[in-house]
Amino acid sequence: MREKDELHIPGAATLKTWLINTASAPIRSTANTEILESLIRQCYTEIRSYRLAGHGWSKLAIKIRKECKVPCSDDAVKRIFSYIDREWAKKTGEPALPEVKVRSMLAKKKKEAA
Repeated sequence: MREKDELHIPGAATLKTWLINTASAPIRSTANTEILESLIRQCYTEIRSYRLAGHGWSKLAIKIRKECKVPCSDDAVKRIFSYIDREWAKKTGEPALPEVKVRSMLAKKKKEAA
């Protein structure tokens, strides 16, 4: 955009500077994902047993964050494990673990009310 076409908007220069500085240092989510994937691959058998025993993703993600110092969300652990599990199922023919759909409290209340 040319200088003469720009409107004077308070804070625009500050925003531009922030955007330029932020863009020069991309987030490390890719690196964290690679580390998390490597960790899940190393512990695949144990995680699979953990899930078969009925334990949830939340406790596992907390343990990974605390013990391994790898930032991750419950959803990221679930997503990466599911990907590796499907990959393993194709290789071995052993079925992948079914993805459990967790219903929200609101959905449960609506079903009970119906």
